[in-house]
Amino acid sequence: MKRIWLILLAPLLVMAWLVWALKYIWAIIFDPDHAWVLAMSKDQLANAAFNGDPDETISSRAGRHNLGDKDQECWSKILCWLLNHIEKDHCELARRAFLKITKSKRF
Repeated sequence: MKRIWLILLAPLLVMAWLVWALKYIWAIIFDPDHAWVLAMSKDQLANAAFNGDPDETISSRAGRHNLGDKDQECWSKILCWLLNHIEKDHCELARRAFLKITKSKRF
């Protein structure tokens, strides 16, 4: 029964994506701060799709994977290297921001 509901939900999810895309384009032009929030939502969605925490961005996850020498994954090294060319220490800053958010949610 759960699969039937998930199948019925699929067209609504496609419509939601289209609404998101239109809203994102509008926000880039008229409200860049909101566009940033919308971009972060897709970043978190992508992280959840790859079995990550749905509240965490891919950058933060990559930053966690790059701590120390253990369990470093090739994708995280490459992603952080690319993002560091856009913003210095991007993955580390994202990791710290996520830690700050998760600590504030506990209390």
